[in-house]
Amino acid sequence: MRNSIRAVGRLTLARPPRLAPSRPAHRLADAPTSSPEGASCSRWFSCSRCCHSTSSPDGTFFSSSEIRQPSHPEHREQPVLDASSIFTIDHIARAKRLPLPPPLPYSPDSVPFKRHLELLQVALSSHPDESWTVYEALHPSLKVHVPDGLHLSLIRHQLESEDDGWDRVKDLVRFAEECGLRREQLGSELIQRIMTFGVNRGLAIERHVDQHMDKEFLGELWETLVNLHGGDISRITPTLTESWIELLYRAAIVPQRLALSPKDRPFFVNQACDIIQSLAYQNKANPYAGMAQKLLLLKERETDVPVENVRRLATLLSYGVKFDQWAVRRILGRARAVMDESERNDGWFDDMSEIAWIVAGPQAIPTRDLLANVMGWIRKRNPTAAEVGEREMSRVRALIARHDASTPDIIRRALRLLHYFHADETKRTPQYRPAHAVVETVESMTLVLTLFERVAHRPFADCHVLVAAIVRKLLDLRYAGEPSQPEMVVRFANALFSADLFSHIDPHLVHLTFDLLADALGRCDDAYPLARRVYSRARASDPPYSWRQAWSSRERWKKLFNQSLLPQHGHIHFASRLYTDLLADGRRLDAADMSTLIRAVGSLPSRSKYQLLERYMRDYLFFEQGSRVKFVEALVTGLTARGRPREAWLAFHLSKRILGDAVVPDFVYLKTLDVLSRSSRISDIRRAIEVLEYVEKDHASSSQLYYLVFRGISLPGSRYSTDKGRHDIIAVTAEVYKHMVSRGVKTGFGHVESVVRIFLNADEITRALRIVIRAANEEDPWSADLIKRTMVLLGRKGLYDQALLLYDRFRDTPVFLAHSTALKIGKAYVLLIQGQLGYEQILAEVDNEEAVEEAKKWIRKTRHSKVEQKAMEPAELRSDTVDDRLYDQDKEIISRLNLGKQVDGNGPDDRSADGLRSMEREDAEGLVRAKG
Repeated sequence: MRNSIRAVGRLTLARPPRLAPSRPAHRLADAPTSSPEGASCSRWFSCSRCCHSTSSPDGTFFSSSEIRQPSHPEHREQPVLDASSIFTIDHIARAKRLPLPPPLPYSPDSVPFKRHLELLQVALSSHPDESWTVYEALHPSLKVHVPDGLHLSLIRHQLESEDDGWDRVKDLVRFAEECGLRREQLGSELIQRIMTFGVNRGLAIERHVDQHMDKEFLGELWETLVNLHGGDISRITPTLTESWIELLYRAAIVPQRLALSPKDRPFFVNQACDIIQSLAYQNKANPYAGMAQKLLLLKERETDVPVENVRRLATLLSYGVKFDQWAVRRILGRARAVMDESERNDGWFDDMSEIAWIVAGPQAIPTRDLLANVMGWIRKRNPTAAEVGEREMSRVRALIARHDASTPDIIRRALRLLHYFHADETKRTPQYRPAHAVVETVESMTLVLTLFERVAHRPFADCHVLVAAIVRKLLDLRYAGEPSQPEMVVRFANALFSADLFSHIDPHLVHLTFDLLADALGRCDDAYPLARRVYSRARASDPPYSWRQAWSSRERWKKLFNQSLLPQHGHIHFASRLYTDLLADGRRLDAADMSTLIRAVGSLPSRSKYQLLERYMRDYLFFEQGSRVKFVEALVTGLTARGRPREAWLAFHLSKRILGDAVVPDFVYLKTLDVLSRSSRISDIRRAIEVLEYVEKDHASSSQLYYLVFRGISLPGSRYSTDKGRHDIIAVTAEVYKHMVSRGVKTGFGHVESVVRIFLNADEITRALRIVIRAANEEDPWSADLIKRTMVLLGRKGLYDQALLLYDRFRDTPVFLAHSTALKIGKAYVLLIQGQLGYEQILAEVDNEEAVEEAKKWIRKTRHSKVEQKAMEPAELRSDTVDDRLYDQDKEIISRLNLGKQVDGNGPDDRSADGLRSMEREDAEGLVRAKG
């Protein structure tokens, strides 16, 4: 019941206190003292005279009172009492003189409702009919506000009624459950009382049309009672247990008297037998042996009941429950008689095996020999499941070997094999499934598909029934988690296509076949092409396949959608069709799927992607499916995926338009500048400068963005192949550098190293060395790394002498003394790739084993790069492909970029910037001439 019930129970029913004498009298004090005329005063619960009229012992609720003084609502106080003082003696004595308030929908905290609760509490001490009358006088909307304790007390009180108490108790318990009171909160003591009351009533009544509902209600209470005792039935009162079993037995033996169907009989028998069997596990079932014997002797036309009786009999006997010998022989004889009447019933084989295991158990059974003889006869007359299955599959193999088998014979044999394994294997629980079940199921399905492939191509072959049976079997295998089920589905779909049966079978079977193929996506590579083809047939069928048919259709849609967007498939137009069909069925994509679709469309090489992008962009913005930043991220990622400068330029401007006045995220600049700076066209690099114009001057990532442009320009390519191309590269590099200086961006190691790389690629060796020497002379903190990188670049270009001269130039400088290991790594690298000296000579020349080993690791990494994985020769080490490996350390470079702080954390560093500015002044004429 709701928490408000308990809140009402704590409210006081006492009258409000009088006003303090010091306060001025309210104007209501001058009102006439006569009470309202008639018993239908509309103000009886708020009138100062009607609601407090209890001065006379013979007075009524509407009698006047001369001792009451009116009080204003603002001055009225409502003291709250604890739970122990809700119904006091004074309240009860006063309530006996009060009539029932009218059944109106009052407020739960109103005075009439509190009066009614008082009367209900008083009525609990009288006859149950009186308390029920008071309860029924409540308005239906107020019953939910009755406190829990009072409601449970009313249930206990109605258990004392003899006539209609059972129906009242049922109504009260059901109503409490509807209000949120769990059945466990009734308590085991009250549930046992209710069960005893209901069971005794059921045993006393021979014919009652509402008895079936009583059984369901009592069954629910029994389950609750068992759960409250932790599943231990022996803790329940033996009298109640015996009465409950007796009632179940009567319900099973005379169903026509209780308005039940004879088909309901096994339910009551099994429930009663389960109780006795549970007690037998604790060796406490002997008092119920007579009832168990009567239950097992019940006659039943259902053929599986005698076998179930034999199993229960063997279990009870194994736990020492005493049965009469004539009863045991009668139960076993009926099982034999049923087996005689049935030529073959394959569903019993595993049951018989379980019974045989119980009979062969270690417990001492007085009738062990009798049971063993019956089981031996049953097993001799009826082979095991493995024997029957092997015999059936042998017949199918023989039929496959024949080429003159008729179409009806093939279909009949396939259906028989499917029916056998469907009933015996796939529907059984794992603990009772034989070890050979999976193997035989897969093998049988393979044989059935072979038969289907043979008969599907025959003219005038009606395979509709066989197709339906195969589909059901494949669904069972999917639920069972069979690993080879996807391959079976693909084989079945191929057979349907090759025989052109999709246009002849029922549309529902087409839909189920598509569901099977969609579930096989990701587990079988051949499932996706077939799923595409079957989807077209399913949508064209009548009625068409809909994505609203099943709860799992959304998951199938996502699997098919994601498969169509994989790089090996790239069926963007099929994904677009899936999107359109989903909208047509009244469903929408979530933001993640829509972003995936936009990203995939943007990365297409097709020219039609712009029309698709326009459509999806409008849908995303119109439906407001998610964050615009996420949308821009998907759009930019897709358009820049192929590295085309034109599309990157388009992505940047679309992002600006979509975001409006919002801040453009960093990833838009990073992806756009990365693509534009790598272009072989100078105009695209100048567009990168235009993009940098949109970056704020105080942006935290400005230095990283300029480094990204310099790095893209420094990448080797066709633009360095001609003199004009090299001159243009140098000119545009100067433009980027001037733009960086004009915006006040601090120069760092990454910028200088990239500029040096650009000059070396353009064969401007002198200018590159001039930059390095100037940076080293100014003792920049990263000058040692710059010298090492320059030596590596010179060595890779074959300029070994210049690299070694650069080393000799700084070996006696403070830079060398502070960073000797870094410079020696560069020298060791040059000597190793030069290949003129042996390892010992290089070690003696460098005089630093750690530097040589580090250089060897560097060379080894370049050798095992993805570009170079074949034989390693010295000439290959000097190829341009090794340059790709050097850029793997870009993360390290970015982390060391000067973002307004010194590398060592001591503040800004202007010396490197001044050095590059002086270089820019000295080389200005040369750069202008190169540009011209």
